[in-house]
Amino acid sequence: MPGLARLARRAGETSAAVGRAWSRFWFHGSTTEPLEIVRIGIGAAVLFHYGMATPFLFDLWGDAGWMPPAAALDRLALPWMQSVFFYFTAPWQWAAFHLLFLLCCAALMVGWRTSWVKWIVLAGQISYDYRNPTLVYGADTIVACLLFMLCLAPVGRAMSLDRARAKRVAKRGNLAATPPSDSPWAGACIRLMQIQMAVLVLRSGIEKTGWNGGDAAWPAFTDYEFYNPVIPELLARHDWLADVATDAAILIAVAFPFLIWQRRTRPYMLAAALSLHLTSAVLAGSVYLSFVMSMGHMSFLRPEWLHRLGAWWKGKVGAVAVASRLRGHPVYQWVAASRSRLPAMTIPQRWRERLLYSAMSLFVAWHAFIMLVGPNSSETAGSIRRLVQPYLSFFRLESTWSFFAPSVGKHSQFRYVIEESAGHARTFVPVPELNSLLPSYYLIKHSYDAVVAFPELHAELFAAMFCRKHAALRPSYVTLQVALEQEFSPADQLAGKNPLDPDFVKVETLLRVPCESEADAGVQ
Repeated sequence: MPGLARLARRAGETSAAVGRAWSRFWFHGSTTEPLEIVRIGIGAAVLFHYGMATPFLFDLWGDAGWMPPAAALDRLALPWMQSVFFYFTAPWQWAAFHLLFLLCCAALMVGWRTSWVKWIVLAGQISYDYRNPTLVYGADTIVACLLFMLCLAPVGRAMSLDRARAKRVAKRGNLAATPPSDSPWAGACIRLMQIQMAVLVLRSGIEKTGWNGGDAAWPAFTDYEFYNPVIPELLARHDWLADVATDAAILIAVAFPFLIWQRRTRPYMLAAALSLHLTSAVLAGSVYLSFVMSMGHMSFLRPEWLHRLGAWWKGKVGAVAVASRLRGHPVYQWVAASRSRLPAMTIPQRWRERLLYSAMSLFVAWHAFIMLVGPNSSETAGSIRRLVQPYLSFFRLESTWSFFAPSVGKHSQFRYVIEESAGHARTFVPVPELNSLLPSYYLIKHSYDAVVAFPELHAELFAAMFCRKHAALRPSYVTLQVALEQEFSPADQLAGKNPLDPDFVKVETLLRVPCESEADAGVQ
């Protein structure tokens, strides 16, 4: 019996220690300020992204646009992949929802009525993605994942109009009152977002380990889309720079998920990751993706850093520094307070507190498991993923996070040729005419990429559009083409050649369509 008692006591102590560690990891009291920075950044990014797409609303997402609803449904093929656009029947409904969505993005950015506008923004993001899947790429998936966590989090408690309104209401009864900006659930949501970013970076890093030397840097900078002769010229003359750039990207991606959790190494890993995204934005033109990734990394900002920044900004170092030191340590406000109140609580109150804690614990464990299983492509993970597929698909959480891996690959360029009635032929390359710094660039470019990938679905529609666009030329035929990149070496660069020279491009014809009737209609 004494042995059993000791065993029971040790089991109880172990269970209590595990419970304390679990609470310390997930439910430490934390200010919402890191999440508020993510909220502001993502709200601004989504607002700008879809605001610039407003002139193309009906082309990109309308029933008479570039993606017929039947074709979109065929590509989705899963009942839990839903979009509100599938249920619209009149143009004014598209316009009204788009306006509502943009207003909610602006409200999310400034923190007005945050508790419900964030759900509209998430629903809108998912609806746009599923209505035209050909436009979706990595940045859209990251935005959906971050928005989902913002919807779960108690954002709006700081750096927001909601915070200003709450302070004004609180001071009506007590001038010294200050609404709380911290919450144990905020700490759990911050931790979930941190795990999401760590898994994302780790998966992309593992996929990139297949890169060999400068094999990744050279094709990335000689891609026709962002070709700038200065950088390839530099890499061609100093090939070691391509090796350093490639190895540095892999090193940061693999080290980040492990060293970002340490207090001493977090500032350096955060700076390295942000520098990598800044380089990608400047040199590769991936502004939207780099900005969204950087906003996700803001979840790793320590509250004490933000308080020190606020103290420096306000010039009140004394008062704020004390608060920052207190808030910098994990305090288990909700758990500790609940336990201390248990003797004074009634039985229903005790059970309510315990059930709430248990529900929160189950959810964070479930979602953390989903983030680990979702991008895993192994056979075992695939069988598990089939069970959680509705959750992944409904909230747009599924991705492999490969990002140009295991190889950067060759790219293609969409072209079309207008054959005039007089016998002349003119070649047009639409993508270089777009502004690559604007979010609408990717939406339009991906539409052209869809023509290349699925000519049987989109080619005739785009051909008719080009016939109408160039009606003044009185076109007789329009020929859709794709230019495929071929091998382009550093020696070719040093010889003064260009990746789009005829020697390095293979042109294939997708479709040739007559357009006399479209031209006549355009002239009339």
